[in-house]
Amino acid sequence: MKPTPAMNTDPAREPSTSWGTFAHGRILGAWAPLLLFAATIASAQQPPLPQKAADPKPNFELDPLRAPAPAAPARTAPPKTGTVATTPQPKNEILLNFQGAQLSDVLNYLSEAAGFVIVQEVPVTGTVNIVSRQPIGPEEAVDLLNTVLVEKGFVAIRNNRILKIVNRKDAQKRDLPVQTGSDPEKIPRKDEMVTQILPVRFGDAAKLVENLKPLMPDTATISSNEGSNAILMTDTQTNIRRIAEIIKAIDTSVASISTIKVYPLQFANAKELATVVTQLFQTSSSSSRSSRDRGGGGGFPFPFPGGDRGGDRGSSSGGDSEARQAGSRVIAVADDQSNSLIVSAPEDVIPSITDIVTRIDTSITAVTETRIFPLKHADAVELATILTSLYAET
Repeated sequence: MKPTPAMNTDPAREPSTSWGTFAHGRILGAWAPLLLFAATIASAQQPPLPQKAADPKPNFELDPLRAPAPAAPARTAPPKTGTVATTPQPKNEILLNFQGAQLSDVLNYLSEAAGFVIVQEVPVTGTVNIVSRQPIGPEEAVDLLNTVLVEKGFVAIRNNRILKIVNRKDAQKRDLPVQTGSDPEKIPRKDEMVTQILPVRFGDAAKLVENLKPLMPDTATISSNEGSNAILMTDTQTNIRRIAEIIKAIDTSVASISTIKVYPLQFANAKELATVVTQLFQTSSSSSRSSRDRGGGGGFPFPFPGGDRGGDRGSSSGGDSEARQAGSRVIAVADDQSNSLIVSAPEDVIPSITDIVTRIDTSITAVTETRIFPLKHADAVELATILTSLYAET
């Protein structure tokens, strides 16, 4: 009989081990659901992991709605140092916007904003209303200032950065800019005071000055120089441009009276026809002048410009004016090589000369007609002799 394995017969150890194992298992089994529930709640309340805290940075750079947030201070930074209305811009532009402001305050602001040195030789009074929503440059600011000053009876004379404010009546004898030219397109429409020299090409400068004086303001001056046949005028450039337009219309009217036309001739002789035309229209001009001197309006039946046109017939020299002489002058020259007639005459006389040339320049053979008359009873030789004797002169 085999011996059975020895069993632990220690009464002190066996009950302790068995009870501990049993008690531990019962405790775990009872608290397991509670521990699982507590772990679930703890995981729900646990803060986000550290790696997720770095996500806002890339999201911030890629999110178009949140990206402009850090750029906002950069856009609002310039107004903290100054505004467009009070400080010059990088291009020296200023903003003029005044409502009922004193003219002296406007000058002070212009000096501060644009850097001009203002010299007031006379007290400047009055208010100014200027509305300019867009910045303007210093040159435009000075032009705008002159526009305001001229209405108040003042004018600004500029010398680089210096602006000297004087009375408009006294500005004529000051150091004003001197301009030359009579083309109105090259004279700007500004209220800057200048002295303009206007050359006159065809008219009489002295007579033009007499006609233009009633059209000028009292603060302007105008005179003529007979040696150079030019007009000297001191006023604003806007007024000078207007006078230049009038002078241009009057001065070119004399030059545009005459025109030149060439008539190629086929049958007539150019030299003989030139003599006829010259004598014919010289007689017309002489008779027209004689008729004007007598106060009559007769003359050659053609509508020549030398006839009565109305207006002032008098003249300080007692003769015709240059425009009237040009309006009645007809010159005809023959070119033998091409058998052509060259005519210089007023434009309204050209149709009459054309009609004369057309009528004269015809073929003689074109008006000769040949016919045969059969005779029944008369003798042909005797009848030919009789007809020849009757029309011998033709």
